[in-house]
Order: sequence, then C-alpha cells, then structure tokens
Amino acid sequence: MSDNTYKLADWLADMVNFPVPAGLVRSILAERNVAEDMAYVDVNEQVKDLCKADMYSRIALTSPNRLGAISDSDNGWSHSDGGYTLTESDKDRLLAEANEIYDKYDEPTKGKKQTIRITQHGIHRRGRPIC
Repeated sequence: MSDNTYKLADWLADMVNFPVPAGLVRSILAERNVAEDMAYVDVNEQVKDLCKADMYSRIALTSPNRLGAISDSDNGWSHSDGGYTLTESDKDRLLAEANEIYDKYDEPTKGKKQTIRITQHGIHRRGRPIC
C-alpha cells in the first residue's frame, strides 16, 4: 500500500516553478524544526508561511541567475533545453514577498547588503541623501 500523503517538503518544492535541490528543502525544514516527512495538513499556517519565506529568500539571495540550461549550436543551428533564468527583478520580487511574510510574524527580514556611496555632495543610500 502506497502513502499518498502530500508532504510539506513536496509542497515547499512546488512553491517555485523550477527544480530546487532537495538539500535546500531539507535545510529549510531542519532550521524550522519540521520533520521531512511531516504531512502538509498537519503543519500550522505560520510554519508553512515561514518555510515558504525561507525558500524565497534563499533563492533570491543565493541562486545563480541561470541554472541547468543545455545549449548546442553548430554552423548556424542552435538548440537549448531545460534550466531557468532568474532576473534581478525576479529575485527582488521573491525577496519582497519573503520579507512581507517575515514582517507578518515579527521575524527579522532578509536582504541584500546596502551600499553606501560617499560623494562630494554628502552620503547617499540608493540615490537618497542620508544627511
């Protein structure tokens, strides 16, 4: 008899439209103290949301922009197959969605390091004067 229970790990991997490493899913569940074989219906909404936010933030902050694509070309002929491409805009949206979830549960938000630029006109953060 097979077990058709939808696991939280499967749900988490299904949250994005491209394959994610099983190790990424396992590490997110471990950090949230959730067993890998935990059924989706047995996990409360907060844990589901925070696991999803962790997935989105990890992808946004650590994934390469292009992964897994195979491409061949020869004398004017070309073919490409598989893989995915994440633009910086895609990553920014994933991170924004993750941070909305973190805010909802009063968890620390995550993000890219801010850069501060010092010019002859004062100190600026992303085009806005600080002082």
